[in-house]
Amino acid sequence: MPDELYARARAALGERSLAALTWLIGYYAMLAGALAVFRPG
Repeated sequence: MPDELYARARAALGERSLAALTWLIGYYAMLAGALAVFRPG
């Protein structure tokens, strides 16, 4: 992510919310990958 975009996101969301959003996106991507590989159900 370019520094300018990071600075804008941090200003808009705050550091804690930006970190939480990053973790949430990462978790979702990991879960989607696991579901695609193991295809439960």
